[in-house]
Amino acid sequence: QGPDNAGCPSLCGCNKIGSYSETCEPNTEQCRCKPGVGGLKCDRCEPGYWGLPKITSGHQGCLPCGCSTMGSVREDCEQMTGRCVCKPGVQGHKCDACSDPEQLLGHNGCVAADSGEMATGLPSSCGELTCF
Repeated sequence: QGPDNAGCPSLCGCNKIGSYSETCEPNTEQCRCKPGVGGLKCDRCEPGYWGLPKITSGHQGCLPCGCSTMGSVREDCEQMTGRCVCKPGVQGHKCDACSDPEQLLGHNGCVAADSGEMATGLPSSCGELTCF
């Protein structure tokens, strides 16, 4: 312990839900955040995560959004519900389904199954898969 408690952890107003303790790193004032939690005071979920209040009901940290990379506009989601922002014609909490059952979800959203836009290089049947 140095003069005036220099170098010692100090109370920094860390968020009680998002941080492991109320003390922080003395030089940076950064609180020690739980998984998926960010901010100097651990008061918000990191991009791509949601549900800070859910930590009080047994979760270890913020939850991954898990948005479909093909159907969602971006990686992050609504902070309170985890709902992803879908591309036009795409639906579902994680943006993983087409509104029109006649369409297929591809890298550019939903397209007609016979449109030729599904040429993604992905196998179309189990027989085309290669095991390693």
